[in-house]
Amino acid sequence: MQALAAENNLAETAFLVPEGNDYRLRWFTPVVEVPLCGHATLASAAVVMERLEPGRTQVVFHTASGPLTVNKADAGYTMNFPARPSQPSRLRLDWLRRLARFHSKFSSIPSTIWLSWTAPKYCELLLRIWPQSRASTDPA
Repeated sequence: MQALAAENNLAETAFLVPEGNDYRLRWFTPVVEVPLCGHATLASAAVVMERLEPGRTQVVFHTASGPLTVNKADAGYTMNFPARPSQPSRLRLDWLRRLARFHSKFSSIPSTIWLSWTAPKYCELLLRIWPQSRASTDPA
């Protein structure tokens, strides 16, 4: 699957396999498997409900992030994303601030880091960036 995703060279490539009345779904970038991809999930649901099983109004995908249910609506599809609690962390804050100072795309330094485990082996890192004027007064 990884080799096919690399050959496709798209942001994500979705692979779905029937599993009982549901489907197993995995997503790959050209270089790594990812735990969640909303657009590819909705596109997969459209393939299932429009092409593979016309008339079907709901599909459940079993994924690395848990089961994802997509429902057909009047104007498209709806899906509830899994809620993952996040919490502030001081994990490597100084290191990230140093990195941000040298990286040309950052005009400010991170003031808070939030970590959220999206699946057993995946962690999302969210940075709160203050504008330059506030970063200098940030007490952290």
